Amino acid sequence: MIELRNGVIVVVYRDLHGRWRSRQEVEMPWAWRTRVSGRTSLTPGGRRTSQLEPMPAPAVSPPLTSTTKSSSPRISSCEQRSHGSPRMYNGKRCASSTRYNDYHKGACGCGPASGDSQFGWNHDHYVTAPNQMFFDEGGSGWCGQRCGKCVKLTTTGGYVPGQWGPTGAGQSQVFMVTNLCPNVYPNQNWCNQGTGPYGNGHNDYGYVAHFDLENGAGQISNIGWNNPEVTWEIVGCHGHNTPTDGMYQQCQCAHHGKRSLNGTLNGSEN
Repeated sequence: MIELRNGVIVVVYRDLHGRWRSRQEVEMPWAWRTRVSGRTSLTPGGRRTSQLEPMPAPAVSPPLTSTTKSSSPRISSCEQRSHGSPRMYNGKRCASSTRYNDYHKGACGCGPASGDSQFGWNHDHYVTAPNQMFFDEGGSGWCGQRCGKCVKLTTTGGYVPGQWGPTGAGQSQVFMVTNLCPNVYPNQNWCNQGTGPYGNGHNDYGYVAHFDLENGAGQISNIGWNNPEVTWEIVGCHGHNTPTDGMYQQCQCAHHGKRSLNGTLNGSEN
């Protein structure tokens, strides 16, 4: 038989005369002794038996969570006053807004035919370059269906987090569409709506429309608009610093038959 005596293996056997003798002793490796002999107890016969110490329970990592991409907007926060899909505020559809500054006639041709410069009013009045699907739902990049239309934008008091800052609620201005915000770099986050403004296609921030506002003469900075969230509605072209229908008549696209000047005058979409 084999016994464990103070960390030593002893081989015990009977000789030819029936007497018990120990023939061999083997020193246990320290590592084995540590693992096996952590706790000992005596049997009724006086021999030691080893008992395994219970192994500590393995540490359990927290379950992994899924990061499946959803179709919801990239950002939804307390800074945005609108809610739902499409985003609404006070019963009206909402839009995001930014500002730009250039000297080109734009996608409605509002500048001299013999070049790419702007008419003065297309630089310093309230004009806008909406997203592609607002400008023209057929995807045209020139003389879109809403060229010369006017939109009343009213601030909600909200804004897209990280994209400027708060603007007081309830401020309204009327802007004429004279240009286009195409769905190309660097506009994709803002102007990538997949449907027209009366559908549910939205940009990365949840809005069915986006309006890039001409700030060539500081007209947007002067009214304190910091890329506000706004409600929008098609209206007649009447407002402080809003281009008139007579001004739009100078544009190349006023004569392309895409829209009726009467539609602009009464604020309809016909």
